[in-house]
Amino acid sequence: MGPGMPRTGSRVDPPAAVWWLAAYFSCCSFLALWLSLLARAGALGGVFVSSTDPTLLHALYALCWGALGACLNGAWAAAKHCAARDFDESWNWWYLAKPPMGAIVGLAVYVLSKGLGSFLGMAPATSGLGVAAVALVAGFATERVTRKIEDVSKTLFAVSEPPPTLTILEPVSGQHVAGDSVRVVVNAIGAGGYVRATCPQESMAPVDLVCSQGGLCEALLPLVGPAGPKTIRVTAVVGAQVLTAEAEFEHVGPTPAPAGGTAPAGDAAGPGEGGDT
Repeated sequence: MGPGMPRTGSRVDPPAAVWWLAAYFSCCSFLALWLSLLARAGALGGVFVSSTDPTLLHALYALCWGALGACLNGAWAAAKHCAARDFDESWNWWYLAKPPMGAIVGLAVYVLSKGLGSFLGMAPATSGLGVAAVALVAGFATERVTRKIEDVSKTLFAVSEPPPTLTILEPVSGQHVAGDSVRVVVNAIGAGGYVRATCPQESMAPVDLVCSQGGLCEALLPLVGPAGPKTIRVTAVVGAQVLTAEAEFEHVGPTPAPAGGTAPAGDAAGPGEGGDT
């Protein structure tokens, strides 16, 4: 039990997965150190890298010591959760991926420091010991480094978003609308909040429009007031910006009955109802 933990009088053995992870991290650490020492001694010359080529030698250092830092972080995390008795075996794949991810992150940090050192505000390490130290820290903090790389990629390859627009497609200005409702269709590009429509001549609450992924929003706005010229006013929220658009239309009242329609029941007498037989 760790310091400060209450004694329960019974011993709880760690899960078997912890022992496998301990052996895995030990083997990965030994392999990383062995490759690093072989490269430093020039024993890998003609196979992977020569000790006379500092760039490739430092790249191998970054790979090995990045993996070593990730092994240290994974072993520390496993021991911490084992001591707290909340070790979750569903995270085993996360532990297994730590060494290769640490090696990749260590190499990525080395390459970025060499190619984008002035942009990132960091001076690239020039000695093998400096490269190993930076890669060790990067491998230990793999998650933080990947988030930093993501921020750098967003800065370098920023995509300019189109400016938000709000256009009323229906009703068209000057359109004559008959019936007790009007169909409102709006093209709201970049709208991240609500899109609402209202008619100032109608005493009712605004209606929320239903929007698709393409920014096309629509809804039916009830018309209960008297006929006459009316205005549709649409409001959309884009971040801290509020966009508005208006369209005027002519409400001509209820839909007229179709010509030649069927007469209401009781207005015409059928056979046998007062007619001659």
